[in-house]
Amino acid sequence: MSRLPHNKPRSPDETAAYARAWLRADPDPTTRLELAGLLGSGHDAELDDRFNSRIVFGTSGLRGPRGAGPNRMNRLVIAHAVTAIMRHLSPPTVVIGYDARHQARDYANEAAAMVADQGGLALVMPEPLPTPVMVYAFRHYGADAGLIITASHNPADDAGCKVYLGDGAQLVPPHDRQIEQLMADLADPPIYPHAGQGGQVSRVRSKVIDSYLDVVVPDKPHPAIGDLRVAYTALHGVAGHVFCEAMTRIGASAFVVEGQFAPDPDFPTVVFPNPEEPRSLDAVIAKAVEVDADVALANDPDGDRLGVVVPEGDHWLQLNGDQIGILLGDYCLRHSSGPGRVTAATAVSSRMLSVLSAAHDVPFIETLHGFKYVARAADDQLETRLLFGYEPALGYAVNGTIRDKDGISAAIVFLSLMAEQRSVGKSVLHRLDELAVEHGVHTTAQLAIWFEGLGAPQRMSRAMDAVRADPPASIDGRIISTTTDFRDQADMLRFDLEDGSRVQLRPSGTEPKLKAYIELVKPVGPGERVADVRAKAQAERENLVAEVRLMLAEYGAS
Repeated sequence: MSRLPHNKPRSPDETAAYARAWLRADPDPTTRLELAGLLGSGHDAELDDRFNSRIVFGTSGLRGPRGAGPNRMNRLVIAHAVTAIMRHLSPPTVVIGYDARHQARDYANEAAAMVADQGGLALVMPEPLPTPVMVYAFRHYGADAGLIITASHNPADDAGCKVYLGDGAQLVPPHDRQIEQLMADLADPPIYPHAGQGGQVSRVRSKVIDSYLDVVVPDKPHPAIGDLRVAYTALHGVAGHVFCEAMTRIGASAFVVEGQFAPDPDFPTVVFPNPEEPRSLDAVIAKAVEVDADVALANDPDGDRLGVVVPEGDHWLQLNGDQIGILLGDYCLRHSSGPGRVTAATAVSSRMLSVLSAAHDVPFIETLHGFKYVARAADDQLETRLLFGYEPALGYAVNGTIRDKDGISAAIVFLSLMAEQRSVGKSVLHRLDELAVEHGVHTTAQLAIWFEGLGAPQRMSRAMDAVRADPPASIDGRIISTTTDFRDQADMLRFDLEDGSRVQLRPSGTEPKLKAYIELVKPVGPGERVADVRAKAQAERENLVAEVRLMLAEYGAS
């Protein structure tokens, strides 16, 4: 959702003239018709939003609503982006994949045409595929760069494009900013870049899904996995068939939510197709109750995230991203050995993984938010490998071959942990309690303040600027001991409180919302029950969340 304004504000007449120039360059009859209607309607505010800002790379590529103009996703923006990528990186071979969203195949074909027009070889996948499979495919085919046309978990009206380098990980600075400048040059004045330098487009036909599963499925799954009953939803995305094949290979019984299994770009049964959102998992929880499942799992529409719901007494508990990350990280640390192992998590993740890593004498690296940084955490160190990495937005890397978050391989590891716990008469919640006794209760929560309507990114920026200009001295009566501004690296603020709590603020890089991350840590003393300490910590955390909400409202975020 990041946006950059035009260098010099245009008058309404200048904006309309620029929109007419865009109309002449646009190769898509649908967006041309839409733009012609806007120009004839006198909607100056809408034209200003579309043509005086432009989409830039956020935490996970280009992403935004579909529509005409440089501040929307459309064929001309894709053409500009791919042409800029080809001119900056000069990759001979580009592998292109796509999901099942509206116009995803059209955008993939547009991207392929631009690769060929710039003299490259475009290898286009024959069908919609999950992001983790595509990430594997980039290295499998020896690509010099990779593109995935996807908006991941965003609303149905959005589209996007993730960009990968030849090492199989997402684009990072300074490449993104340099490509953005090339895109801006192509858009001012807007042209449809058609170089015609004699490249080639080829449709790939192979068993890349089987090859991917050969890599992420263990040779000898835990024998108790065969006893697990798994309720599953694909949330109308493209991961369902790959997930089910993975379950068959490890021997788990999968029971799918039929009404959410087939890809559907309208996501008709959920408000947001994001497994972070509690109500998005209602159907899979109902399926879990119906089939007496041991766990309910969810992938987001492109399959790179994993949501988990587990039974707790007579109800179902949705684990947050940090809880899942702690459990997966603990499992990976305990089931690995030797030198060169590294773990990583984003700056807004729970500090528990760093504590666990230290207990295993494994180096931990804190990265900027964005999984592109997590995937590269070990790259600058000789003879090291990323054992495990995560971000609290349900993104996990459990296999060093897949250099991005992967909701399918993470599900396999989570079920392996469940099987291990079951074999000793325990659950994953028991494991969380054991870790809390050893390292303290780390309780986390996220608060999202949504910004609706035109100019949302600018209003979020103004709210962050207001906090920076007059930062709070305390939150919920807790004195702020240290304020850290990451502005030189990312738009993020961190408040460390005297009692060890932490509050962090940043705008989402993919959606119009300001996010707050809250963490509270309490040790479990001798004779104390974990449940009592956790209940107290969670109550204090919720008070802190409420105070952060009130604080942000005072700064204009409400």
